[in-house]
Amino acid sequence: MVVRLCVWKATADQLDQVRAQLAKAEARSESTEAQAAELRTRLADQEQAAQEQRKEAAAEAHRMAERMTTALAERDQARQEASKAREEAARLAGQLQAHQEQTAALLARINPAESKPAGTRKKGGE
Repeated sequence: MVVRLCVWKATADQLDQVRAQLAKAEARSESTEAQAAELRTRLADQEQAAQEQRKEAAAEAHRMAERMTTALAERDQARQEASKAREEAARLAGQLQAHQEQTAALLARINPAESKPAGTRKKGGE
């Protein structure tokens, strides 16, 4: 019986040790689970922040594309207007040259006609 008591005492001590180790393991497990839950929460927050950044970047890229499209349309319009202005300037330059030539021709006709009567008057007036 003494042997049984000693064995029982030893078994009880071992059982207490195993229970203590189990309690420590359960505490570590709970701690690890809490850390994992915290990490999952942080990961979800970071994923959400990254998603928001992607949305903002996409929206900014869309705005930039719209601005670029508008700028290109304005550039094309300005080029067309500049081309029309050059054509109009060339047309007006041609008209001006034609008017200058006509004016020179008219002056050439008028000046000899004026000098003849003037010369006649001088001769007749002397």
